[in-house]
This record gives sequence, structure tokens and C-alpha cells, in this order.
Amino acid sequence: MKLDTQQFSFKNQNDFDESLVGKATRKAIVEIMTKLDGQMGSLPWQAKVIKVADNMVYINAGSEAGLKVGDVLEVVSKGEDLIDPDTGLSLGSEESKVGTIEVRDNSIGNGKASKCAIKSGAGFKQGDLVRQK
Repeated sequence: MKLDTQQFSFKNQNDFDESLVGKATRKAIVEIMTKLDGQMGSLPWQAKVIKVADNMVYINAGSEAGLKVGDVLEVVSKGEDLIDPDTGLSLGSEESKVGTIEVRDNSIGNGKASKCAIKSGAGFKQGDLVRQK
């Protein structure tokens, strides 16, 4: 594999990695990934309702996401997006609490989904947001 631009030409990846451009690129990538990794921890955990059937709520998070049988989760319905009229950017949305659910089976889809019992509330629907209580 040959890597080249108008200003640089490299016979192989090792030549690129050892060049000043390659070292600077690698350093920039490491810094970006470190910043992203640090910010991921500050994002709140969230899942979504997949479907509701027979008084059970199925969500798109399971044991792979750290959910345990018995965990109680809050379900909220996302309201209309609030759009800033000057910038056109979304400022979030209002939410209304639908109810709470309890994880009964966290191993659906090899741990990618869970089956939950409704503890309180009504009107659960596909797309509702699920959060840790």
C-alpha cells in the first residue's frame, strides 16, 4: 500500500508512521480519543422502549449495558423539540414522566435488550426514553 499526497510520498505505512506528519497525526488522534473518552463518562445513561406487549416493556439495553434483574428504571416521553428561532439549533425538549419499570430479563438478544415489568404509570410506547432512577 502506498500513501502519498502532492507534498509527501510514503512507500508503506511504517514510513508514514515514522514521519513527522505521521507522528503528529497519531498524537492528534490520541488526544481526540482521550477527550472523547473523558466526555463519554459525563453523558447520562439512556435507553429506549422497543415495544410494549402483555404488560411488559422491552428496551434496547440489557446486561451488556450493565443492567441487572431487579433494576428499577424511569420512563419519560420526549415532547416537541424546542428550536431556537435565531440559530435554528435544538435547545432540548420538555419531557413528561410515563412511569417506572423493573428489569425482569436482561439477557434478550445476548444481553442487548431487556424485558421489564411495569411498576407504575401507563401509556408506555415505542421510542419513549428510559433512564436510571
